Order: sequence, then structure tokens, then C-alpha cells
Amino acid sequence: MPQTHFEWKAELGSAFNTAYNAQLGNVTYYVTSRDYGHPAYLEVRDPRGGLKRLDLSNYHKIEQAKQACERHFAALMNKSPKVGKATKPRTVYEKAVRDFTETAQQLARLNQHFRQASFAEFEMLMGLDDEVLKRYGLPKPTVKRALIEVYQTVMLDQQR
Repeated sequence: MPQTHFEWKAELGSAFNTAYNAQLGNVTYYVTSRDYGHPAYLEVRDPRGGLKRLDLSNYHKIEQAKQACERHFAALMNKSPKVGKATKPRTVYEKAVRDFTETAQQLARLNQHFRQASFAEFEMLMGLDDEVLKRYGLPKPTVKRALIEVYQTVMLDQQR
């Protein structure tokens, strides 16, 4: 993913309190200096001109606030190839893969032995019983294919 450079611009007309902004597409990040700290927030314009605001937090130093904005934008970019929007699964299979991946990542963080599991152990530790299979309504061979995909993504990628 290409690295996006934040170009912070000082806002004019703020004598005592300083303010900076950085615009990236339809998202503008703001960092201001107030008596009580340095709030960081962003505003997004939708195609019809509507404005949405998200307050990130209040920071002790202005550099911390700028870094928080940059981290927020980087996190948005890692979610999806689309700017700021996480992609929704289009099929039940994609939802199952996403859900199984989240579960496997949580188990890998919590259990050291899970990280070295073979596929058979991985399948057993994931605990996919008939109730789970009914929830997705997928046939067993399709669930097995989803588990293989998750195993390759979570288990094999972390070993590299």
C-alpha cells in the first residue's frame, strides 16, 4: 500500500491558539492547541456535502496529536483498499472466512500451542460443531475449504 504523506498546514488567524490541518481526499484531520491540551479530530465530507466529525482524543503535546491522526489514517488504509471503508463480505462463505479468521487470530494471541498446530489440530481447536455449521448454512466441504484458507492466512503467514 502506498505511504500517504501528511502535509500539515498551519491555519491562519489563530493568534494565541495554534491550529493545523491535513487534507487527504474527502477527509480532513485537525489538530489544535487549546488551554486544556491539544484535541485531534477529523471531518469527512460526503458526496452531497454533508459533514461528519470524529473526535480522536485530547493530547498533551501537539506532535502526539498529529501522530494520532497519522496512525488513525494508516489504520483506515489497512482495513480496505477503499479509502476509510472496510469491505463487507458479499457471500456467506466470505463472512464465514472473516469470522473464522478473527477467531483464529484471537486463539493465536491467547494460546502459544495454537500457533504451532497442524491443520488437524487447528480444525479441532477451532471447535466448529454442527451448530456453527447450521448458522452459516454451508456444506461441510465448503467449511473445510474456508478453514484451509484461514489456516493458510493465520497460521502460515505468522510463521514467516
